[in-house]
Amino acid sequence: MGDPLNERGNAAEVLELVAAAAGPYLDALPDLPVRDAAHAHLLDDLGGPLPEAGDGAAAAVAELLRGGTRAATHSSGPRFFHFVVGGATPAAQAADRLTSPLAARAEAVVLGWLKELFGLPERYGGVLTPSATFANLTGLACARWWWARQHGVDVTADGHKWLNVPCDSGFAFVRDRELLAPVTVFVVCFRFRPPGVPGGELDGLNRRLGEELVADGRVYAGTTVHRGVVALRPAIVNWRTTEADVDLLVAVVREIGARLLTDPAARHDPGGTAGPAGVGK
Repeated sequence: MGDPLNERGNAAEVLELVAAAAGPYLDALPDLPVRDAAHAHLLDDLGGPLPEAGDGAAAAVAELLRGGTRAATHSSGPRFFHFVVGGATPAAQAADRLTSPLAARAEAVVLGWLKELFGLPERYGGVLTPSATFANLTGLACARWWWARQHGVDVTADGHKWLNVPCDSGFAFVRDRELLAPVTVFVVCFRFRPPGVPGGELDGLNRRLGEELVADGRVYAGTTVHRGVVALRPAIVNWRTTEADVDLLVAVVREIGARLLTDPAARHDPGGTAGPAGVGK
């Protein structure tokens, strides 16, 4: 491969490769496991020593598509309950290809519509953030500034932290699961608590359950530590998620939990950190 500047004419070819792969991938996404161990070897194929010459843009993208559509974690699918990401809607996917100034104007229009929808005064400002996490952070920063001003403090000068609230949690499971946080929005904080298991063994059991859940791949949800208790914390925000997907999460938790109950070592907690989510609520 020569100078990438000489490949400007290949831009259309590369985009056509991605577009051709996108259709079948999106069609299959609702039924794909979140992680497919059968294709994990494709990730290893990306390695190797630095080549003397590159393959060019089209060949590189084709290789990424071959492995990425099979071996990647399908986080935009309906059974990914790990982070608060959701799945991009068709309109959002298309609009994401647009850039300023059109995108800036589109954001301004959307902010105006949101103010109208929520009955907010026209004088109010607003900002669109790239994720729910940044939205929470932005809202907390604004509330922190306002609260401090009510007490005569300029937080931009002294930087004291005036406001700290936990993330909202929501949804609910029943029977052999114990809800650990109030149900208000979309994040479920619960632990697997079957009858007859001593309280001192529950942390080890749930930590191992979280590890096995991720390794299983049919659904994906991480663990956390809530008030000193190891728990699962799926985030149910994807617009593609259906009741059947949530039912599958419950079924897989029960299936893995029942299997772990036959292994006494699964209940031993060595005092490790939380699982893939790793964020205390």
